[in-house]
Amino acid sequence: MEFFLNPNVAYLIIVLTTLLIFSAVVSPGTGVLEILAFGLLLVSGVLIFSIEFNPWALLLIALSMVPFVAAVYGKRGSTWLLAVSMLMLTVGSIFLFTDQTGRMAVNPLLAIVTSILADGFLWFAVRKGMEAHRGKAQNALLDVIGEIGEAKNDIHREGSVLLNGELWSARSEQEIPSGSKIRVTGRDGFILLVEKATESET
Repeated sequence: MEFFLNPNVAYLIIVLTTLLIFSAVVSPGTGVLEILAFGLLLVSGVLIFSIEFNPWALLLIALSMVPFVAAVYGKRGSTWLLAVSMLMLTVGSIFLFTDQTGRMAVNPLLAIVTSILADGFLWFAVRKGMEAHRGKAQNALLDVIGEIGEAKNDIHREGSVLLNGELWSARSEQEIPSGSKIRVTGRDGFILLVEKATESET
């Protein structure tokens, strides 16, 4: 246990834990990353409260998730939020542990090398995950073209439709009464372009 209470070892474990959490956000659903991240999160919690630490640094690490999630699930051009998240994570993790005099307890050289490697992973690997996530969202919208759904209210310039159990914003060039069957003809961003379905299509 004494080995893990070394600030340098604890620092590495916490950085690894944070990277796993970030990776699980980018690639959800596998279960493996989530389990590993949760296990190391428990270990990190024990280590943090067993060693003298800076509360503000811990808060900075926690808050780094906010711009990170915004970067992953936001629109294109939000990559700068990933850079903000990386900066918050780096500063927070380096200054997390202190010695009895209040100085940084983590070896500066270890902190610099680890931060470069962690930030490099986030910048390249996570950005690939961000692109893949956005690509799936685009494909999901393309996949609904030609599908038959139901108008949940009167649709003209705007309205909503129920499609495969999901509620979508929709727009039509012609007025479609509520309850009518509709067919998806295209999209405008996240708004579906629809028309009234013919009897043969329903």
